[in-house]
Amino acid sequence: VNGAHVSWNSTPLTTTFISATQLTAAVPANLIAMSGTASITVANSGATVSNALTFTIALQGNLIVTPTSLSLSYQISTTPFSQNLSVSSSGSPVAFIASAQSITPAGVNWLSVSPASGTTPSNLTVSLVNSTSLVPGTYSGIVTVAFPDNTGAQKVNVTLTVGAAFDVQ
Repeated sequence: VNGAHVSWNSTPLTTTFISATQLTAAVPANLIAMSGTASITVANSGATVSNALTFTIALQGNLIVTPTSLSLSYQISTTPFSQNLSVSSSGSPVAFIASAQSITPAGVNWLSVSPASGTTPSNLTVSLVNSTSLVPGTYSGIVTVAFPDNTGAQKVNVTLTVGAAFDVQ
C-alpha cells in the first residue's frame, strides 16, 4: 500500500513504495554493525502492522593466516616436506578458499595447498609437489586464502631453497 513504512526493531526506516506487493527500505550501517537479530515489520497508512520477520545479522570477520610467510628447504633425493598454515577469523566462523601458485621457475608447479576450501578455524597443509623437476636453487610461490567470493585475500609468501642431493659413498 502506498504510504506504508518498514520498521527495524521498532525504528522507522526510509521506505520507498515500488508496487502493491513490494517496498524497499534503507537500513543504515549502524543498525547492522553488530551480529545479532532484528525484528522487521511493515505498517500501512491505516496503522495495520504486519507480523514480525526476524532478520539475522552475521558479520564476516577478517581472515587471519599464520604464519604470514614460509621459508622451506628441500634436499634433492629426500622425502618432500609439508608444513601447516593456521586459518582463523576475527569474528564468527567463516568459509574460505585456498590456492597455491608457483612463481619461479615459470611453468613448474611445485607448490600445493590442501584442503582447497574450509571453515575457520582450520589448518592447511602446504606441500612440495613435482620435486623431481627442481634443480638446486631458490624458488618463490604464494599461498592465497580468501573468502569464497575472492575478497579478503591473505597472501603467504613461500620461499623454497633446493639443495643438491647428498653424495653417499
